[in-house]
Amino acid sequence: MKATRCLIKGTLGVLYFPHLINAVNILESTALIPCSDDSVIKTNNFKLTLTPENETLTMEFDGEINYSGKILMDLDLLVFGYSFLTAQVNPCDYQLSGFCPMTPENMTVPYATLSVSKNTISQIPSIAYTFPDLDAIVRVNMIATSTNQSITCIKARVVNSATVYQAGVAWTLAIITGASLFTGTILSILGYSNIATQVSFRALLFLGFMQSQAMAGLTAVEFTPMIQNWTQNFQWTMSIVRANFLNTITTWFQRATGGTASDLVSEAGDISIGLLKRSTEMLAKRSVPTSEGGAEVLLYGIIRMGFRAGIDSTNIFMTGYIVFYFIAIIMLLAIMALKFGLSAIWDKTNKARSRDIFGPQHDWQSFMRGNICRIILLGYPQFCVFSMWELYRRDSAAESVLAITIWLAMTITLGNGIFKIFQHARSSRHFNKTPNSSLYFDEACLTKWGSLYVYYKAETYYFIIPLLVYSVLKGMIIAFAQHNPTAQAIVLLIFEAAFLVCTAILRPYRDKKANGFAITAAAINFVNAIFILVFSDTFNPPDLMTGIMAVIFFLYNAVFTLILAIFMLIGLFYASRLKEPSPGWQDFRDKRASAQSMTQLIETEDRRITELLPLQEAARTDELLKSPRPLSPSASSVNSSSRPYGDMNNKMAFDSRWDLDYGHDGSIYNVRHSTAPPSPFEGPIEPTLPLIPSSSNMSGRRG
Repeated sequence: MKATRCLIKGTLGVLYFPHLINAVNILESTALIPCSDDSVIKTNNFKLTLTPENETLTMEFDGEINYSGKILMDLDLLVFGYSFLTAQVNPCDYQLSGFCPMTPENMTVPYATLSVSKNTISQIPSIAYTFPDLDAIVRVNMIATSTNQSITCIKARVVNSATVYQAGVAWTLAIITGASLFTGTILSILGYSNIATQVSFRALLFLGFMQSQAMAGLTAVEFTPMIQNWTQNFQWTMSIVRANFLNTITTWFQRATGGTASDLVSEAGDISIGLLKRSTEMLAKRSVPTSEGGAEVLLYGIIRMGFRAGIDSTNIFMTGYIVFYFIAIIMLLAIMALKFGLSAIWDKTNKARSRDIFGPQHDWQSFMRGNICRIILLGYPQFCVFSMWELYRRDSAAESVLAITIWLAMTITLGNGIFKIFQHARSSRHFNKTPNSSLYFDEACLTKWGSLYVYYKAETYYFIIPLLVYSVLKGMIIAFAQHNPTAQAIVLLIFEAAFLVCTAILRPYRDKKANGFAITAAAINFVNAIFILVFSDTFNPPDLMTGIMAVIFFLYNAVFTLILAIFMLIGLFYASRLKEPSPGWQDFRDKRASAQSMTQLIETEDRRITELLPLQEAARTDELLKSPRPLSPSASSVNSSSRPYGDMNNKMAFDSRWDLDYGHDGSIYNVRHSTAPPSPFEGPIEPTLPLIPSSSNMSGRRG
């Protein structure tokens, strides 16, 4: 209990106080973005940093100026879309070389340090340094003094050192999610199937929501720094992890298979890179950002995410591919070790219950097949995005083959599992009018394919189909519409709305709490899609509106992420005490024995009916021949023993010959609804055995 409280407090601290670890206050800008369709100023490299502690302003600039004449600069400082400061500056008053007057030339300022007065620094509010991911933009409109007309417009985004993106957040979320998944596996191995199912459901719900957050960051719309950094916390759920050796391996593989590797990350210090959407049509048509010709590079969508993670755009797919396989192998090895290790330990300490809990060891293949299916389900959303994106980009022929191969393999595996589930459900419905007995009481089916349906009610066991269709369609629109953010946002909104309606109507999960969290997660994803549509500039919203919406986007997503994390940690706490987190979940597996007993009783009754069919046929023959039925040796009444069947012809005319049968004592029995008539034999055949016993049965009866 104490450890769980500490973990919850640590999660709260990491999520809500990330700026406390940033000791140095700075304001900086790393890119000049054109806001007009001209080429008066071309930027190769730009960096501006204000450090209030030592009252210095450092600047680096490398670019080209294509205008001649004197100018005035209209400065506009926007903070979260609000016009905080407006001023007009004459470059000649500050003796800015190259701008008074402007002359066509290549201008290079390798490194310059300017002193800033305390009075100027004091005018900057302290919150500008501490508010996470300050969304401030300096817009400069250059006006020719001779014509009083605008000649060009540039803007620079100013950020501070405080950010909501922290490596600690990503590692904390990854650790608690992995711990929940492995806890569910251990409990399942030990036989606590219902607790394991609930713990796994909470972990999968949390992981699925984080993957949806990561996918939002992969869209091609223009996000503020706060949203970019917030969604960057969850890119590990898509197997995007930065490692120097991975960059080396993926770059070598791509070049070895005929591709051309991107070098944006290595050139980040020499070129001007803006993490925004390009306003001009030229750069929007580029499939691979490049710095050739000295032009600035503007990144968006998946490429923007990769750059922020320190991964070149041509290495994104292979990085996710390698990391996923590495994690999958580690998980399978750990699960095998748990399966056989726990079994061996339990066998030594409690031999009487070892076989009941762990089952036969030769069934490990089915057990591993079920875990492979679970791992594929975890990684399927990732490859629905990156495999489709790689097919569109074609970084190299080999990578394209790997992309389509792994996606098809995953899809076929999951499709085969769903087909088997429907087969079991259909056979169960044929005999019992419900899929429960086969899907939830069959140990083999649960072991192999349970991860695809065990979290759902029996009536909605098929909900895995809309879930997978939703993942495929969402991944396709994110991958194929990277150059059309408006269309991407509109289609995403439609998909999220459809999935929300489907979840709210079906309520597929096994208790109210689970359905409530699932519907809330779907509703938040739908609201996120609305925000993405607004950020795509479809309605041309004012900057103040988008700035406020960005803060709201972060707040409600952070709150729900924290709630889901606590929900998962509570499940872990109850699991550590071997208590069910949600008692409302009906334990199907624990009722398997009673269900099997009931099934055996039904089969026994059916066998009795089948065995009485020869007697029934004999009764029909006797009736047609109007001959008396053989009398029972045990009959004591002469009248009853000598009563002919012909006297009952009138009654037989009204009764069904199929439903009625006449016992050996002359009594009437209903074959369907009554018990079997008394047997005239001293040693009757057991109704649970076939009429013609096998040699083994005969030998058993003799013994």
